[in-house]
Amino acid sequence: RRQGWPVAWRAGGAGLPHGGAAAPAAGAPPRLVLNLAGQWVQAGGQRIPLAPADMAFLAWFARRAAAGLPGVVCPRDGVPLAGHAADYLLEYRRVRGALGDDGRSAARYRHGMDKGQFLERKSKLHQALRNALGAAAAPYRVLGEGRAPMRYRLALPVAALSFVGH
Repeated sequence: RRQGWPVAWRAGGAGLPHGGAAAPAAGAPPRLVLNLAGQWVQAGGQRIPLAPADMAFLAWFARRAAAGLPGVVCPRDGVPLAGHAADYLLEYRRVRGALGDDGRSAARYRHGMDKGQFLERKSKLHQALRNALGAAAAPYRVLGEGRAPMRYRLALPVAALSFVGH
């Protein structure tokens, strides 16, 4: 019965919302606000801190959705994609700042982003969103569509996306 609840609610670490400012309005369309410098998003009426790598991955898809660009093809096994790595690393530098990484991420993706890296980043982002929002995380997930090669995108409308504090 409680499996769709955020982790903090299930563990008893936070009270259930009672219509306060943190609770989204009933029936309100989803909105996603990204603050790269602050490393948080506002989704489902809640401010959610994200790890830099998760923040960068979500920002990559949010920026594409805001620009009306098509979904991103998941890399095939053994075929890393340099363009994916470049786009992700651009967002990562926006989150961490020019000197915040010591070049470790650039080294990790020097041959491009492979399928395992892509799916790992997506999975970790989804877990962070589920931990914070429970079942209400669904509109903010990066979704796969179609058949091989599957394309991934953030399915929020342009009007639901905004970037602040960058």
